[in-house]
Amino acid sequence: METTPNDLRQQQFEIKFRGYNPDDVEVFRDLAADALEEARAEGLKLTEENRHLRERLEYLVSIEETLKAAVLEAQKNAESTIGNAKEEAEMTVTHAKKEAELIIREAHQRRDEVVADMHRQMSKLVGDINKIRFIRSNYLSKLKVLINSQLEMIENEIREDQKEKPASSEIPQEMPITAQQPPQGETPYEAPAETETEAPVETPPEAETEEQEEKTQEDDEWKDLREELTEE
Repeated sequence: METTPNDLRQQQFEIKFRGYNPDDVEVFRDLAADALEEARAEGLKLTEENRHLRERLEYLVSIEETLKAAVLEAQKNAESTIGNAKEEAEMTVTHAKKEAELIIREAHQRRDEVVADMHRQMSKLVGDINKIRFIRSNYLSKLKVLINSQLEMIENEIREDQKEKPASSEIPQEMPITAQQPPQGETPYEAPAETETEAPVETPPEAETEEQEEKTQEDDEWKDLREELTEE
C-alpha cells in the first residue's frame, strides 16, 4: 500500500513511558510528509516528462520512418527517372544516328546522281561539240572543194577568153600622128577601144545542182543538230 504525505501527517503513535519526544516526532513526520510530497510531485513531473518524451520519440520515430520511406521512394523514383532518361537518351541518340545516316545516304545518292548527270551532260556536250566540229570540218572541206572548182572554172574561162581575143588587140593603142593623108579610097586606121567588157562567167548547170544539193544537206544537218540541242 502506497503511503501518502497525508498518511504521514495523520499517523498516530502510541504514547509510552520514556518514549520519543512528541514534538520531535511531529517535526520529523512533517518533514517526511513534505519530502514524500516533493518526491511524489517530482515523480509525477518526471512521469509527465517521460510521457512527453515518449510521445516526442514516437513522433520522431514516425517522422524518421516517413523520411526513410520518402528517401527510398525518392531513390526509387530517381533510379526510375534516371533509367527512363537513359533509355530516352539512348533512343534519341539511336534515332538521331539513323536520321543522320539516312540524310548522309540520301546526300551521297543525290551527289552521285548529280555527278552522273553532269558526266552525261558533259559526254553529250562533247559529242555535240565533236559533231559540230565534224560538220564544220566537212562543210569547210566541201566549201574548199567548191571554191577550188569555181577558181578552176574561172581560170579556164580566163584562158579560153584570152585565146579567143582577136589579133587586132595586139596592135598598140597609140599610133603616131602623121601629116600624110591616107590614099584615096582607103579608110583611115582607128585604134580599138581601150575598155572591153568581158563576158560573165557562167556556172555549168551540173555545178549549180551539186552546190544546191550540198547546201541542202548542210542545212538538214544543222537543223537536226538544233532540234537535238533544243530537246535537251
